[in-house]
Amino acid sequence: MWLTKTTRAEADVRQQRLARFGMTASVLSRDAVHSRFGMFTEDLDPDAGFLCEEQVGYFDPTGALTDLKAACERMGVQIQQSAAVPRIALNSDGTKATGVIVCPAKAPMSKAALATTEMSWLSGRPSSSSHSASSSSSAASSPPAAQTKDAAVEISAGAVVNVAGPWGMALNTASGIDFPWRIVPTRVQVAYKKCDELTPERLASIPCTADEHNGTYFRPQLGSRQLLMGTILPEEESEEVDPDSFPTYVDAERETRYVSGVLA
Repeated sequence: MWLTKTTRAEADVRQQRLARFGMTASVLSRDAVHSRFGMFTEDLDPDAGFLCEEQVGYFDPTGALTDLKAACERMGVQIQQSAAVPRIALNSDGTKATGVIVCPAKAPMSKAALATTEMSWLSGRPSSSSHSASSSSSAASSPPAAQTKDAAVEISAGAVVNVAGPWGMALNTASGIDFPWRIVPTRVQVAYKKCDELTPERLASIPCTADEHNGTYFRPQLGSRQLLMGTILPEEESEEVDPDSFPTYVDAERETRYVSGVLA
């Protein structure tokens, strides 16, 4: 649901645009928002229209990753966790990825999802780099080679997908890959509010809501009985940080604004 500063006519235009893409949406008055969802609406414009997208939801990131892991394993993919990936292996002229260099079970925060591929040994000590990568190969699968604790391994692959997230550009740079875009790690703060006083059904009825008045959004986190709150302001999603060293807490001012927007 979009609690935006729009007139009823503007909300109607947005509703019609969504309908052209086969999406169902309703335009609700302030009183309708309150009666349907039980939300506090006294600070909303009584003459405004608020767009509510029907029968939509969101991906739970943990659940989606768990499902992806299970689907990959059903297809024969091996998942190797706690493995540092210091670089991507390239061909002789540096124009094509040929696999990844993996240091098994050395960095607890590192993760690598790796397709079953033929392994060949390299000399050298494991790196402390904490990157992750995903690779797939058109080569025939073969059992993993025996590994020693300190060995680095090259896993060959017909294609390599860099899914290292905040460490992705550092992995490209360390591998000598000239990437055309500038992608930097940013700190985006979210807060959680326990909602034990709400029944699971009541919590599930709260829509994923963007509140333009407070510059925030919130949605239910059903598994932990919480509301998740964050920002919709671009300027609050641009703080560049070192992914290995940054504040993991929510700034006090930000937390106050997030929570007050929900409790108002």
